[in-house]
Amino acid sequence: MKLIVLFAIIIGCISCKSTKWNSNQQWNNKPITWEVFHGNYVAGHYEATIYTGINYGQTINGKWAIWAYLNQNYSGCINCNDSAILIHEQYHFNIAEAIARKLRQLVIENKIDLSSHAFLQLFEQSQAELKAMQNLYDTETNHSLNKINQALWQSKIDEILMIMIQYANQLIN
Repeated sequence: MKLIVLFAIIIGCISCKSTKWNSNQQWNNKPITWEVFHGNYVAGHYEATIYTGINYGQTINGKWAIWAYLNQNYSGCINCNDSAILIHEQYHFNIAEAIARKLRQLVIENKIDLSSHAFLQLFEQSQAELKAMQNLYDTETNHSLNKINQALWQSKIDEILMIMIQYANQLIN
């Protein structure tokens, strides 16, 4: 009987971990939807907030990877019907992927070990670059209200992602 209860607890914890506790969604080439905005927090007086970042680690097979992600629990919206706002938030996520690709490029071309101090310095620089680019994007687009600059930024980010397509694979070989 104790074994069955323990088994149920372990299975329950595994299923909780894979759903509620693991709230990060890795970047892929598919557009996000409002369904990924699970959080109740929206910064300032804005209609939506997306929490994006970059991270790295080893896979089950021992290979290193660098990825962009969004945290669903810290991403929220007030007006979850506005497609222009959703596109603006998507491009925040795309900026994170662009910075992740740039970091992958530096690691691959310079043969940097992801467990090294040199990589940690690069990672910190990439984090700072991501924050600066996100802030500039919001400033120049006025959080999507400046439609001309929003379109310009979308083109710029699309171009960066296309130019760096060979670094789209998260795995570092």
